[in-house]
Amino acid sequence: MDRGAVDDQPTMLQRIGERRALLEAKLASQRKESEGTTRNEDGEVQARGKGEEQVRLSRRELASLRIEAEDAVSSYRVKTDAEENDRRIREEAQALQREAKTRDEAGSSETRKGSIQLKFESLYEFQIPQELVKEMEAQKAACSKVIEVKDQLIDEFRSQMKDKEEEYVRALKQQTEDIDGLIVEMHRRTDVMVEAYANQLLYIEKAYNDERRDALTQCDSDIKTLVNQRTTRENEFKKKREQKVAEAQRILEEKYEEAAEKYNKCKMESQHDIHGLAQELEKCKADFLLNAERLNYNLQVLRERVKENKNAQNQHKRKLTRLQDVLSSLISRYAETDKRFRQANNELTESYRRVTEQYKDLQLKFRHFEKADVDKYNQVWQMHENDCMGLVHKCLQGDRVVFEELLGVPWVPPPLDFWVAQEDQQQDQVDVDEAEETDTQIEIGDNAYAMLQILQTQVPFLIDDKAQNLMDDLRQQEGGEVQVQAILQSLGIQQTEQVNELLEYFTVEAEDGTAALINPQEAVRALHAFLDDRRKKQSVSLPLEASKTENKASVLSEEAAKEKARRAADREFWERMGKVVPPSHKRIWSALESGLEQHLAQLQRRFSLIEETDSIRKQ
Repeated sequence: MDRGAVDDQPTMLQRIGERRALLEAKLASQRKESEGTTRNEDGEVQARGKGEEQVRLSRRELASLRIEAEDAVSSYRVKTDAEENDRRIREEAQALQREAKTRDEAGSSETRKGSIQLKFESLYEFQIPQELVKEMEAQKAACSKVIEVKDQLIDEFRSQMKDKEEEYVRALKQQTEDIDGLIVEMHRRTDVMVEAYANQLLYIEKAYNDERRDALTQCDSDIKTLVNQRTTRENEFKKKREQKVAEAQRILEEKYEEAAEKYNKCKMESQHDIHGLAQELEKCKADFLLNAERLNYNLQVLRERVKENKNAQNQHKRKLTRLQDVLSSLISRYAETDKRFRQANNELTESYRRVTEQYKDLQLKFRHFEKADVDKYNQVWQMHENDCMGLVHKCLQGDRVVFEELLGVPWVPPPLDFWVAQEDQQQDQVDVDEAEETDTQIEIGDNAYAMLQILQTQVPFLIDDKAQNLMDDLRQQEGGEVQVQAILQSLGIQQTEQVNELLEYFTVEAEDGTAALINPQEAVRALHAFLDDRRKKQSVSLPLEASKTENKASVLSEEAAKEKARRAADREFWERMGKVVPPSHKRIWSALESGLEQHLAQLQRRFSLIEETDSIRKQ
């Protein structure tokens, strides 16, 4: 591999040298052509022929004509590019002006709308109808002013659009004129180029003919000289003269062939250039016709679009009128439906309130009687427990006397903790009742109270007539509590968690990161969102009712089991109280009783014997 690389290195160097020599020869020939001289085979400097000089001059003149033609055609493009650049600059400036006007108008409009919105909120403070009408007229005038400013801006933009359409028509007309002028200029330049090519071909042909004629004349003079020399030196230089004649004839033929080849080559190149220019001209014509057709088609399309837009505007106007009629009918239907639903809502609210009050009264009665029963049961229980405890203490006292006084054995009192479980159970029941009473209370904070005030202002129909009359009769603080309870009752809220959940829909994050209440105008929307979400949750929780029923059954069974356990505990309580004296002590009592009976019988026998002894002594 290394040997091949070494062998290829001289070949590469030779190629580089050959290329360098060719480049130097080409540069030298270009310098010679620029100087107007050439060298022969012997290296002698010779003047350039008439044909070659004419070819060089013709090429230079044709090149200058081609450059002039290209400059003339390019001037149209430069002109159109400059005009298009100016138009774009103007369009950008106008667009910036329109954007600035739109931005300024939007800012001023937002300011006016903000002031109008604030005034709308202050309308609720007016109580006199004349002042309210006056303020509403002022609001109407302010709204009309805002609309008038927007209409002026729209008219100004429409006038600018009309000016742009006229400018577009003028641009199309100017473009058509420029294209026509460009076509005329290209035709003229093409004719000039064709004529110049034809004239230069004639000049080149004439120059080569003159050069050929001069060469022939020169050759004839040389031949005559040689003939004269041949006559004088025919014998001496016959062979040499023949060689020179043959050499001269050969050179003459070579020059003739070379000149003919150059002439044919130049003629073919010229014809090829003429053919290429003709094809380019036809292509340009076709492009111009195609562009003209495209522009006409685009113009027709724009006209059709303008017609369609006008028709669409008319249709939209008719549709707007029809929709306004539908809107008015829907508004009237909505008013009737709203009135009917309000009446139904009031009736349902009244019936719901009545049923709720009856249910609460029933709960109070049930709790009252349940508490009375429990108190009575506890009193009877305590009475029997006291009686039984007295008997228990008597039994224990007798047991102590038996053990300590009769038997002389130390006596240990039994534990009396059989009533502790019952007290714990009663305490648990009391704790459960207190927890149930605590769960029914609803805690309302400052934010929740402010939210309910917003609801009372924005949605006053949540408070029924009776609650409203009651609030009017009560003091301000008590009336606020009645108002809060009425709103919560209308919304079906019974727990503090539900109040907090409703508060989440009425709070937003302020700029300082704290929670703040929403705008009162958005209260109805937030209330709708809360009710919709609660309705969805209720619909989702419907499939769980069966499981809840089962859970309730299990809870009831657990309560029954607890009741059974409580009764068993009570039974065990009385049994343990009855078994306060252990069976071993009872057996001791029985044995003691039998021993005492035997002792009594023995004493009685002794007494009878003593009496008999006394009677015998008396006898």
